[in-house]
Amino acid sequence: MIEKLRLKFVEKHHIKTASTKGIEELASQIGVSKNTLRRFLGKIQSETKLSIVSLNLISIYLGYKNYKEFTEFDHDNSSIDLLTLSLLFDSIKNKGVVINEKKYKDVNRQYA
Repeated sequence: MIEKLRLKFVEKHHIKTASTKGIEELASQIGVSKNTLRRFLGKIQSETKLSIVSLNLISIYLGYKNYKEFTEFDHDNSSIDLLTLSLLFDSIKNKGVVINEKKYKDVNRQYA
């Protein structure tokens, strides 16, 4: 599960994980040491395992309540469907969420 957490972290912060300065910034934001984050990312080899506190902080930084919640989350079915995403973007752009509402607005524009 730590590997999934690592992949999720790198996916979200891939640019910052490529440099030492980026890792230092992330470590500071997360609240872990730079060496802990480097160990987590596999940049340095160590026999020491990450503490649950460090795993919790990294999980929280990714938007989870804690590491336990991350492990219980269904990562295979976590993607949002395209229709839901489209409705969200339309509502943000003030285009109307309901299809009938959109048609109603289009008709009103034609007669305006």
